[in-house]
Amino acid sequence: MMQYNLNSQHEIFNGSVLTVGYVGSRGVDLLSFRDYNPPVPVTAPNGQLQFGNPATGLSYPRINPAFGTLVLTNPGSSSHYNSL
Repeated sequence: MMQYNLNSQHEIFNGSVLTVGYVGSRGVDLLSFRDYNPPVPVTAPNGQLQFGNPATGLSYPRINPAFGTLVLTNPGSSSHYNSL
């Protein structure tokens, strides 16, 4: 993770200061997680996909019901943040 910032101040009038700042960060090779055995979605009447029953809070059966969640951790994600 790299973080950086730059600030500049300038006095405009007596007792009045203008401040401009830039802040940024970048992350490389961050861990990301993916479920390779997700629940099979059902299309609701409104066209949206549902991965569980909202009334009971239970998820629908998974792609392979013999297994639960199969999570793979991959260090290949990145992040960027910039602000002025």
